[in-house]
Amino acid sequence: MLSPRFQITLLGLLASSALCLGLSMPSIFSDRLVLESGQAELWGWDDPGATVTASFRGKTAQATCDDEGRWSLSLPTDEPGPGGDLIVEGTSRQVCRDALVGEVWLAAGQSNMVMGLRRSIGGDEAARTTDLPNVRFFNVPFNQADETDKIGAGRWEDVTPDTAPGLSAVAYYFARSYAGSTGTPLGIIRCARGGSSAQSWISPQTYTGDPALADFRAAWERHTEKVKTQAMPRYELQYANWQKKAEAAKAAGKNPPREPTSPMNSLDLHRASVFWHGMLEPILPYTVKGVLWYQGESNAQFGEHYETLLTALIADWRQYKGTPTPFIVVQLPDFGGGNFNGDVYAQVREGQAAAARKDDKTALLVTMGWGDPKDIHPICKQPVGEGLAGIALGLQSDGILPEKCPAVTSIETEPGKLVVHFSPVSGQLQSNTDGETIQGFKVAGANGVYYPAQAKVTAPDTIELSSADVTEPTYATYGWANYPEPMPNMVDADGWRPSPFRWQKGMP
Repeated sequence: MLSPRFQITLLGLLASSALCLGLSMPSIFSDRLVLESGQAELWGWDDPGATVTASFRGKTAQATCDDEGRWSLSLPTDEPGPGGDLIVEGTSRQVCRDALVGEVWLAAGQSNMVMGLRRSIGGDEAARTTDLPNVRFFNVPFNQADETDKIGAGRWEDVTPDTAPGLSAVAYYFARSYAGSTGTPLGIIRCARGGSSAQSWISPQTYTGDPALADFRAAWERHTEKVKTQAMPRYELQYANWQKKAEAAKAAGKNPPREPTSPMNSLDLHRASVFWHGMLEPILPYTVKGVLWYQGESNAQFGEHYETLLTALIADWRQYKGTPTPFIVVQLPDFGGGNFNGDVYAQVREGQAAAARKDDKTALLVTMGWGDPKDIHPICKQPVGEGLAGIALGLQSDGILPEKCPAVTSIETEPGKLVVHFSPVSGQLQSNTDGETIQGFKVAGANGVYYPAQAKVTAPDTIELSSADVTEPTYATYGWANYPEPMPNMVDADGWRPSPFRWQKGMP
């Protein structure tokens, strides 16, 4: 059944509207839907006191509407395969035709999860030759809101050469790899919005009530005030100047210059909970196997807070769903961000890695090397989707996800060198190109001046770092920059990449 917290939330959905008259359900319950095998949560509204019965594959489940007209139930769905029609009857009748039963994954985040297949390397060919008859997508329409639309919008669609170009490239490559390996029907719910921040996907109860978010809330308030008092006056001058130029251009029969953008637009896009309300909450209780999360670019200015934000978001979603839903986090790839040697994106990556290590139902996909120095939307999406599938395929029945990408477990200091241990490691640590040395490590002495480090593999899971310019290494980094140069190239035998890190003597 739905968690108590979500049942409370349902009350709020009706606060601004009259009591339900007649059966209604969120739009995700529509023709050609994909239901999670085993059992699926259904919910909706009808007249207070009405009995609602759901029927599927010869099984039924019932619920009684409460005084506010809401109902929820758990419906047995059995094994994967064609499901026929899902029938829900209350004071009226709703039929969802041609359902499939299999696995459902929620693909969430911002623009790199939205980015269409047509824009990725090989995307046109992938779309033209697509053959995924048992995969269906549900794209949640973009909607920014301060109150929840309980019904939402959207529809399930098949993956065809006509629809594939506009589907999320990451989610498409995930689906192609995952369904190809399992042979199980697959549903993908894409709930992502370009430019969105982590806080915009967190519920208002958690955002305002979680003490762990206090420092971020204070930082965001300071940023908001700075935009209002410093950026807005500059914008107002720019806008007044633009108006004069636009009027002059119009009088001369010419095209006006581009209108300046108000800095308040960005603030509005990043407000807490606006996409929780507008996009996520109408579909959040839907039963899924797990979540694919690709977000963080819009939080780069607050990278030191990202671990806290992502940890709160994962706990928030799990609490509303009433289950420890598995999360696979895509770590941000390499991107210059206007300053190759800066570290705002490195801080976000560090926060993503730390949040992903907090429990065994969360995993990290490292994507360093698949980015672009000047484009925040890299077109190399196939390895990202296939990497997510590689992790998801190891999901255990108890929800535990496998660790694939090597992480530092300990660093020991020895005269003139550091000994770094990683886990997990498949086979042996090595360069991703035959004949190349391992690159991307730097060391520094007590003065904090970094030099490239020689990396020597001394055991399958161990490397030694040293530099002729550093007699006693005190600090070490791997891939610690927005766009590291040279690009880190260490992998294990299966090609999994270790997460970038920074270390100083005295740390574990």
